[in-house]
Amino acid sequence: MWIALFNAYIAVGEREGAEETLRHIAASQVLSGADLHLALAQGHQLLGNDQEAEASYLEALRLAPYNSVALNLAVRFFLAQQNTEGLRNSANTTQSEGAKRALALLLASKGGDEN
Repeated sequence: MWIALFNAYIAVGEREGAEETLRHIAASQVLSGADLHLALAQGHQLLGNDQEAEASYLEALRLAPYNSVALNLAVRFFLAQQNTEGLRNSANTTQSEGAKRALALLLASKGGDEN
């Protein structure tokens, strides 16, 4: 229900309503773990809150390093942001297996032999 409401607010350009709905999603216990952080990441991404989206994608990858949906969505986000540093820092500092996998996919998709 909350996700549908969020999408409705986005569709009609009601940013405040969408932000409030994201807060309800975060506080509710409808979603948890990686699913919660993926929903928040996508919501923040749609709202243009890139820092919050990045943090949520990284948390989803930390919680579910082998979740292919989380991996693909995070890689698409970081590609669109042209930001390998956030992912690289997370892979190096948190030892997140998910962040390492996403970084490998991101670098492979860009081509070249960057370390």
